[in-house]
Amino acid sequence: MFKIIGELINSTRKNIQAAVKHRDSEYIRDLTEKQIAAGAHWIDVNGGARYGHEQEDMAWLLDVVQEISKETPLSLDSNAPACTPHAAPLIFHTACRSEEFLTGILLPC
Repeated sequence: MFKIIGELINSTRKNIQAAVKHRDSEYIRDLTEKQIAAGAHWIDVNGGARYGHEQEDMAWLLDVVQEISKETPLSLDSNAPACTPHAAPLIFHTACRSEEFLTGILLPC
């Protein structure tokens, strides 16, 4: 069975990077809702594109996304490898790092 991962919350995309920089939680919430409504089984959250702000951006994104995702598991993704271990404890439910999803290794939280 296939699983759909919503990949739109990625701070390498200009509109997401701007939303993260300006802490536009409404934009991120709306995007999360749309991905879940479209059938995403997982929501990928990538907050590692703003150099020097990776950990704080990821923490903020997780806070906002989890207001909406509730039961939808998250996949953590970042250009900064040190970012995901700091983010994992902030997850309320099952999460994985993107590279681990491909190998089937999940991080319980």
